[in-house]
Amino acid sequence: MNALGHAPVNLLPDHVPADLVRPYTFVLGNLTSANPYDRMVHDVHLHYPPIFWVKDVYPGGAPAWVVRRFADMRAIYADDEHFTVKGFAPFAMLVGDSWDLVPAGADAPLHDAYRALLNPLFTPVALKKLEEKVRTVAERLVDSFKDKGAIDFREDFAVPFPVSIVLDLLDLPQARMAEFMEWEHSLLHELNLASIMSATRKVVDMFREIIKERRVNPGDDLVSFAITAQIGDRHLTDDEIVGFCFNLFIGGLDTVTTNLCWQFRRLGEHPGEQQALRDNPALIPDAIQEYLRYFSPASTFRTCTKEIEIGGVTFKPGDKVLMSTTLGSNDPEQFENPEEVRFDRRATHLAFGSGIHHCLGHHLARRELTVAMQTVLARLPEFRLDQSAEILTDLGGVIQPRSVPLIWQA
Repeated sequence: MNALGHAPVNLLPDHVPADLVRPYTFVLGNLTSANPYDRMVHDVHLHYPPIFWVKDVYPGGAPAWVVRRFADMRAIYADDEHFTVKGFAPFAMLVGDSWDLVPAGADAPLHDAYRALLNPLFTPVALKKLEEKVRTVAERLVDSFKDKGAIDFREDFAVPFPVSIVLDLLDLPQARMAEFMEWEHSLLHELNLASIMSATRKVVDMFREIIKERRVNPGDDLVSFAITAQIGDRHLTDDEIVGFCFNLFIGGLDTVTTNLCWQFRRLGEHPGEQQALRDNPALIPDAIQEYLRYFSPASTFRTCTKEIEIGGVTFKPGDKVLMSTTLGSNDPEQFENPEEVRFDRRATHLAFGSGIHHCLGHHLARRELTVAMQTVLARLPEFRLDQSAEILTDLGGVIQPRSVPLIWQA
């Protein structure tokens, strides 16, 4: 058994046909200096079967099925009878804890109860009060570098902008942003299990101390909300509150950052698209919808709990399934010429998942992305990607460039 308790990866289960075993590029620990959205993503659809088996794609180097078609992925997202989300992000297991991500790590009906409790916090109406804060942070960051002529957009904007918002929501100190981002990188982009375990323990220990303190001194923040909230006639347990906080921590500190990186890299490489949005800012919401489709960066997992056949492939109980929103949102059977960016496409995508597990914070993410694009395009001159710089991209878990070097005439 390996570090996560999985069977050795070189043993092929009897129900897995050998001709469905394929190498797969988008595995934690892999890097590329190419833009993976230029061809790598689309080549999977061109050359691979609808469902295939990868020997080392699950965290810890274990095997899993990979589903590449939008329709199959939507079906699995909706199927709580044959698939579970339990354990899809095995952070708690790594440190010997028993909590799950809330609500992401719960199946129905508990998931439904969590969403009924938490959804009102993240509706467009509820988030309207954040508008001024979001815009103020964006303007402050752009004004801090607009006269420089060159920045790493990831470090100077894409990281501090959304992270600042989430830290405020949780009432965590802004001064610790760099430390929190180191933890987040270890959790989502590191291959070394010791690093992941260390970061998990640090985050959990921090939140357990904060929960203790907020029980005595509650505030107007999401940790305090979780402490006082009730499901039916009961309060959330400490493990549930930790799972809620951990879910916000890893989601809020990475998802928007990643999408900002890809969207502004794209604008730096495609001056026509950038100019179109400068000339007509009303196009920005449709552009963001299309960029979310094109650059859907995340992969999560399901575990089969009951045998089922999908597209001629048999899934057995215990089989892991990689849910790549990247592949699903670029499926040529679902989207006409998915390798093209079209602001008028207005297509449904999988960037925020699907069904009951649709991302809790998608309204907040869209608001942040919209404000960011409005602010940068209004306050910064025309910019372009610095083609002389090598850009390395992490390919596993969340597909994210490690830098986005932008230059302009200051």
